[in-house]
Amino acid sequence: MMKKERREFRPGKIIRITSYCITFIFTGLIIFILIQGCTGACKKALIISCRESNDLVRTLMSNGIRFSRYDTPGEAVENASDGSGVIILADEYPVNTVSIDPFLYEKAAEKNLKLFVEYPSFVPGIGMGEPRRTSLERVVVTTDDFPGLPRLQILCLHDCHYLPAEISDPLLSVGKVAGFDRAVFGLDNTDSSPILFKIPGDVLISTTGLSCFVTARYAPEEAIRTIWLYILNYVAGEEYPIEKFEWIPDVRPAYERDQKLPPDAARKAIIKGIDWHTKAGMVLSKDGWEEYKGLWNLNDSNIHTTVPSVNNAAPPPAS
Repeated sequence: MMKKERREFRPGKIIRITSYCITFIFTGLIIFILIQGCTGACKKALIISCRESNDLVRTLMSNGIRFSRYDTPGEAVENASDGSGVIILADEYPVNTVSIDPFLYEKAAEKNLKLFVEYPSFVPGIGMGEPRRTSLERVVVTTDDFPGLPRLQILCLHDCHYLPAEISDPLLSVGKVAGFDRAVFGLDNTDSSPILFKIPGDVLISTTGLSCFVTARYAPEEAIRTIWLYILNYVAGEEYPIEKFEWIPDVRPAYERDQKLPPDAARKAIIKGIDWHTKAGMVLSKDGWEEYKGLWNLNDSNIHTTVPSVNNAAPPPAS
C-alpha cells in the first residue's frame, strides 16, 4: 500500500499568489478609472468650428484648455459627442455671416448639444435683419448673470457690426446710451438690439463677432474675460469648469493702476507719442507735403482757407 505523500505548507508561494492577485485587481481598477475619466473628459471637451488663427483658439491654447477644432459647423456638430458643447465662430466677420441652416440646429438638438453660435445667417424662430455698423451706439450689459459684471456696464466693441433682432431678455444689447463706463439712463428710452441672448434648446446666440476680442482690442479686458468665461462654461457645462482665461492685449497700459511711476515717466510718454506719429507716417516729408498740396490743388492763395472752402474748390481725391 502506497503511503500518501504529505504536501508541505509553503507560505512563500501563497504570498506570491496573493501578491499577484492584488496587483492584477489594482491594475484593473486603475485602468477602469482612467478609461472612465477619459470617456467623461472626451464627452465634455469643447468642439470649435473656426480657423486656427481665431483669437479664441489661440487664447484657449495658451491657457491649456483642451478642445477639438473643425473647419465647418457641420463637421463640428457631426463629430461632437452627445451632450458636449459646440462653439461656432464667424471667421469672415463682419463681411459674411456664418452659413447655418435649420438642419444643423435640429441635429444639435438630437445630440443634446449646447451651442454658442456667432454672427449666424439663421436663427430658428428669430427674424434677423441685415448687418448694421455702429455709429454712436455702444454695447451694454443687460443682465445680472455675469459674475462680478454689473448691469448697464458699457463695453467697447470697436467697429461693431451686428444683426438686428427683437429679443425680450438679452444678456448684451447695443444702443445709444449716455455715460462713460455705465449707461446711466439705461436702454428703456432708446432703440436697442440684442448682442448676446439665449434661445430654447441650450443655444446661445451672438449677433456680432465676439471672438475677435484680442485683434479688435475689445475692452474693458476684465469685462470681456468675464463674458467669455460665462460663454465657455455655459457651453462646456458644470462638469468641465473653465476658470483661467488670460491673454496679453496688443495695446495695454505701460504701468499698472497702483504702480509708482518712475521720475522720467512723463518724458518717456512724450517720446513715445512723437515716435507714434513719426512711425505712422503722419509727419510729412518735404516731398510728401508737395504731393499732399497737389492732391488738394493747394497753393499760396488758398493754403490758409477753411476746410469747407477747400472741399468746394477741390473735391477729395478718388483714393
